Amino acid sequence: ISYHGQDSLTMPLSSEYTWSETTETVTILVPLKGVSHKTVDISTTSSIIKINFKPYLLDLNLYQNIIEDKSKAVFKDGVLNISLVKEDCQLWGQLCFAGSKSEIIARRKKAFQLRDEWTRQQTEKAAERKVDEERLMLREHMALEEKERQRMDEIKDREKKNAEDEMFDTFASLNQTKAFSDDIYLPPVREKVRLSFRHTPRLFKTPLRQSTKKQEEEFIVKNRSRLRDNALLADTD
Repeated sequence: ISYHGQDSLTMPLSSEYTWSETTETVTILVPLKGVSHKTVDISTTSSIIKINFKPYLLDLNLYQNIIEDKSKAVFKDGVLNISLVKEDCQLWGQLCFAGSKSEIIARRKKAFQLRDEWTRQQTEKAAERKVDEERLMLREHMALEEKERQRMDEIKDREKKNAEDEMFDTFASLNQTKAFSDDIYLPPVREKVRLSFRHTPRLFKTPLRQSTKKQEEEFIVKNRSRLRDNALLADTD
């Protein structure tokens, strides 16, 4: 049912078509009558094909089953060309199933149930493929990491061996030098000498500083009378 404007209610119009067949395929040609192919909606089951392009509708209950995923539709020169692949390779002699109303309804119901089941299976297969792809990517990533780890270990092992070889060569060179130095004359060790030190006594308890030396001398001059008995001052007289 299509709605046009605000108040008008119209039934869809049945579209014209022509058809032909071989033992393997059925071809249906549908003129679009100026309708853009972008607005055409096509849905199929194993025995139903429905083409909707407003205001036209083509709903066909096929004589026998087709293989949906092998069938195709092509738009060319204003005509929709539908190629359906037969499930059984034989001539039909007619395009649509002829039977009672109840038989047609039951057949349509079964066809849609089969399509829903096929869709469910395809969804599950797609999910399984996604999981398998993720697992494969994970395994490839782990393999790359393992390869990189092995490469780094090999580099470390080479550097370690080079360092050890260099160290052994150094030790061998030192031992060889020591063997040659046994014949070299070495002077005797010098005799021990004892040295004694005496610190210069100070009147003040603080260390001697150049910045305070003048102040200290002025202090001694001013207080010489009181410090006369100090042995350190007696030496400075």
